[in-house]
This record gives sequence, C-alpha cells and structure tokens, in this order.
Amino acid sequence: MKPTASRIERMLAKIEATLIPPPRKWLQAIIDDTDDEAEVKEKKEKALAEHVARHPEDVGRTVEDFNWILHVIRLLRILFLRLGTVPAGPDRVVLP
Repeated sequence: MKPTASRIERMLAKIEATLIPPPRKWLQAIIDDTDDEAEVKEKKEKALAEHVARHPEDVGRTVEDFNWILHVIRLLRILFLRLGTVPAGPDRVVLP
C-alpha cells in the first residue's frame, strides 16, 4: 500500500505525541509568609489532591510535575502597616 500525504501526517502526529510531553499545568496554593517548608509542601499536596479529584486523568502525577502559582499572604506587613509601627530588633521589617 502506497503511503498518502494524509496517512503520513497521521503517523507523524502519533510520533510527535509520544515524543513531546504534554504542557505542564498550573496549580495554585495560598500560603502565609510565616509558613515553613513543610506547611508549604502540605498545602501543595492538598491542592494536588483537590485537582486529581476533579481530573482523574492526572492520577499518578506528583507535585513536581506542575508549575505552581503561590499566593503569599504577608500578615506581619499588613499588621504593621495598620498599626503604623516598625518592630525593633534584628528581624526588623522595612516598610515602604
């Protein structure tokens, strides 16, 4: 059977699909500025579990398989801005 142009295009599409990985998806998590690495990792895992519950085709993917958007809530900065003060000491927060 002689290969036609459409048949060759289909074969190439199949080959490219196996060679090129799917684009990375973006997940997001909201963290506080006081969270340590363990808490951030836990929040990412929770966001991944919620995503997998909605999209079962992503079962088996890990936290590292996704790009992440982290929304950092800066609690101390907001508090000091409201109070109009700057804490004294070595961990002084510089306000604009």
